[in-house]
Amino acid sequence: MAKLQRWVDLLAALLRRHSAASLEELKPDVPEYLAATNLAALRRMFERDKVELREFGIPIVPVSDEAGEVIGYQLRRDAFYLPYLTLMHGAGRKSAPRRVDRYGYRALPQLAFEADELDAVVEAARRVQQLGDPT
Repeated sequence: MAKLQRWVDLLAALLRRHSAASLEELKPDVPEYLAATNLAALRRMFERDKVELREFGIPIVPVSDEAGEVIGYQLRRDAFYLPYLTLMHGAGRKSAPRRVDRYGYRALPQLAFEADELDAVVEAARRVQQLGDPT
């Protein structure tokens, strides 16, 4: 559970920022990073977290200065959030979200489903749920 909480804390810290953040800037937002016994252990933990999150498809990108040195890391909202889902009704009408928030969704396209396609998505979710906890 500690690793999952650390990942959530790291993602929240990155999403909260509008520009790149260094490990030192992220450290106060991730309690387990604050508890690291030394800088080398902290860096190893951070590097492992970045690799594992990227393997899940989370696009944490390094940001470099003019000399090519990495100065921080960023998680672009438009590459992370899913688009709003839309349900297609008869005659091409579709239901859309009432309000689009200002936290990244505006730049994303909508994903529209026909009713039978949405049924297939719901059935797939049920089957995944039946598999149980993967851990």
